[in-house]
Amino acid sequence: MAYVGVDGCPSGWFAVTCGGDPPTAAQYSSIDELWEANKHASRILIDIPIGLPSTNRRTCDVKAKQQLGCRGSSVFYTPSRAVLNVSSHKEMNRVNKRVTSHGVSAQTHALMPKITEVDEFLRRRPGADQVLIESHPELCFSAYNDNTPMVFKKSSDRGQKKRMELLSQLYDNFSTVHAQFRDDHYVKDVGDDDILDAMVLAAAAAGETATLPAEPELDAEGRRMQMVYPVLE
Repeated sequence: MAYVGVDGCPSGWFAVTCGGDPPTAAQYSSIDELWEANKHASRILIDIPIGLPSTNRRTCDVKAKQQLGCRGSSVFYTPSRAVLNVSSHKEMNRVNKRVTSHGVSAQTHALMPKITEVDEFLRRRPGADQVLIESHPELCFSAYNDNTPMVFKKSSDRGQKKRMELLSQLYDNFSTVHAQFRDDHYVKDVGDDDILDAMVLAAAAAGETATLPAEPELDAEGRRMQMVYPVLE
């Protein structure tokens, strides 16, 4: 059985697969390409919004920010479905404020091509959202850190070191596996944080998880507005 963690990266999507020995990694230019290579996986956890709100902020975004405390800024509020086909940040802000009373951050605007790509993919592939499920790396790291949010940002040396220490408890021969993933992919295509995020998502996909919120709401397309995260004994 294969379990996959996916993070967006400069070249498209970066995926780590657990379930074999050793874990493997690959980069894909599109979500369709990723799906074709991994559609038989038991579960694929991806760090991208899937269910999109129509009139308000998603409960999972609000709760994730609260749960992550000092790392809450790593969660970006998901824009409404009404802005999917809006290109400019200024217009996106105007439309989103009209339907939800909230604007759209610059970070969220930058994510819109990938959010749209996944949404359009799921529209073409009914049922794929039973396998391709939204998660968030920082929720996963927090769970593996005794349910305590990470103190340092993943971009800092101390933050990266701590995340690697946690992953070393989840992966046999972590240092070797991680080094191989880094050697196999150009930094311009896959960032250091993309590798760590995909690895923690893959580990979470292979284990017991809970949903945030416990009873997810559905969006206008019937997709769950949720984030899943690890539950440890």
